Amino acid sequence: MTNYNRRKFIQKSAVVGSALPFLSSFTTLLNSPSSTYFSQKGISERITPVALIFDAVNISKITGMLPDVTSNALNEFPDIAGIGGTFPESKEHIEQLFGMIKEQPLNQKEMEQFQKLTAFAIGWTLHFSLVKDLKTLHSSDSPQNELGMTTTALYRDVAILKAFSERGKSTKSKVSEEDLANLFDTFWPRSLIKIHTLKPDMEDADTWITNLIDFTNKDDVILKKYAQIYLNPEQKLQKQFVEKANFYNSEDGIISLAAKVQKGNEIKVEDINSSLKVKPKSQYGKSLQLGLLAVQKVAECQAGKISTSDLMKSLGI
Repeated sequence: MTNYNRRKFIQKSAVVGSALPFLSSFTTLLNSPSSTYFSQKGISERITPVALIFDAVNISKITGMLPDVTSNALNEFPDIAGIGGTFPESKEHIEQLFGMIKEQPLNQKEMEQFQKLTAFAIGWTLHFSLVKDLKTLHSSDSPQNELGMTTTALYRDVAILKAFSERGKSTKSKVSEEDLANLFDTFWPRSLIKIHTLKPDMEDADTWITNLIDFTNKDDVILKKYAQIYLNPEQKLQKQFVEKANFYNSEDGIISLAAKVQKGNEIKVEDINSSLKVKPKSQYGKSLQLGLLAVQKVAECQAGKISTSDLMKSLGI
């Protein structure tokens, strides 16, 4: 990155405020197994499911939200929850996974593996639970474009990015579509290296290079589209897909809780319990609450309060 670009990055990154940690995660996960999982299940949104897992894991890490053995696993290995969608969805495999995370006496070396499995199981549960719920948000009157995304998904994804930005102090500085697209693009090369093998397929190197170029070109277009909608949305589409649909409401108790957690505020267990009892008004809030309730069921199974078969039944497996 040149000195000019570094200065531009510092100046323009303020536009997304507290969303920066999430933005970095989002660009890494944009084409990760997590995002791919939702795409394969017919979910057009790319930021929204990542944000839901981000919020759900953050809340689940709070002391008292879950038994210590479960919350400790998420605190130690939160990133592993993000790849939970890679697990096979056969009933036999899932039953084995949940059976492997039952509480048991372990030494230090065994505990690390146990915690990784726990985080992975929580991640799988979130992926599985959320994909069923997110399908209800998928609008059939908004066909997929050449990017494989619907207009509905683009506007909802941008709404989430804005919401994460507004959770913290935001700047009033003006920024152009090009500035914001460049900011997104600044994160992308680093994230690409994290998620894409740099070892070419020597048996078919030409195809490997072509696929990599197509891969990056497509996401370059998507990032620019996000920037365009972020700064200059079509008001008719904004109202139709976000506002009238009540897609996101910062006043929902569960969303307000997620925002406080992201800011690092102290959270009481009572606040979590009350947020889980009140039905959210927004679609995002309902999905987040659903995911957290599913996580609680996994924790109950891990602690031996319910059986594996009861857990799977509660998840609809």
